[in-house]
Amino acid sequence: MTYFARNADNLLIGKYLGAAPLGYYALADNIMLFPVQAVGQTLRRVLFPAFAAMQSDHARFRQAYLRASTAIAFFTFPLMAGAAVLAPELIALFLGPRWGPVAPVLRILAPIGMLQSLTTMTAQIYLATGSTRAMFRWNTLFSAVLIAGFVAGLPWGIVGVAAIYAVLSFLLVSPTLAIPFRLIGLPLTALWKSVRLIVVGTAAMAAVVAALRWVLVYRLEAPAVATLGVCVVMGAAFYFLFMYNRRSAVFRDVLTLAGPRWSVLKRLADLLQAADVVSG
Repeated sequence: MTYFARNADNLLIGKYLGAAPLGYYALADNIMLFPVQAVGQTLRRVLFPAFAAMQSDHARFRQAYLRASTAIAFFTFPLMAGAAVLAPELIALFLGPRWGPVAPVLRILAPIGMLQSLTTMTAQIYLATGSTRAMFRWNTLFSAVLIAGFVAGLPWGIVGVAAIYAVLSFLLVSPTLAIPFRLIGLPLTALWKSVRLIVVGTAAMAAVVAALRWVLVYRLEAPAVATLGVCVVMGAAFYFLFMYNRRSAVFRDVLTLAGPRWSVLKRLADLLQAADVVSG
C-alpha cells in the first residue's frame, strides 16, 4: 500500500503530463528519497529484531525508538536542507542545464524527505507490536488522501503535484506518528524534544549556506562547482560544530553507531571535551 501511494504521483504525471515532466519529477523524487533510504531504511532493518524483543517493555522501546529516530534526523535533516538551498548548483553541476526544471521541484520535495526520515521508523512499531491491521488501515486512508491530492495538483504541473505532496505530508505527519506512538505510550512531544536541537542546527546551517550562496552567485558570480564546494564544506563544518558545542547527546550517539569508521572523530571529540575541562 505504501509503495503504491509513493509511486502514484509518478504514474499520474506520466499518464497526464508526459514523459519529460515525469523525468524531471522522478529525478527530484529519487534525490529526496535517497538519504531516507540510505540511512533510515538501513537502520530500520537492523533495529527490527531489537524492537521486537522490546515489545513488552515499552520504556526501553520508547528510548530505543527515540535514539534511532534522532540519529536518522541528524543526517537527513541537514542533507535535505542543503539540497533545497543548493538545488540549482547540484542539478547544473551533476546533470547539466537541460535538467534545470528539477531544481524547483527538489526544493519543494526536500522538506518531505525530512518528515519521511521521522516517519520511516513507525512501521517497526506496528510490526514489533503485532499491530499490522492498524498499520494497513492507516496506510489505506493515507494513500487515498495522498492520491486525491496528486490528482488535484496535476493542473499546475509537476510543481503543483510536489506542492500538494508537501502540504499533505505536513498535515498528515501528526496522525502518522501519533497512531503508532500510542501503541508504546510515546507522546509526540518526546520526539520533538529529541529532534529540537537538530531542527535548530539545520535551520541555522541553511541560513548560513543560503547567505553564502547569495554572495557567491550574485556578488562574486562564482561558477557552480565553486559555489557548491564552498557551501557544502562550510555548511557541514558549521552544522557539526554547532551540534558539538551544544554538547548534544545525539552527537555522541551518532559517533557510537557509526562504529570504527568514525573512531578518529570520537577521539577528537574526547580531546576537545578534555581540553574544555582543563581550560575551565
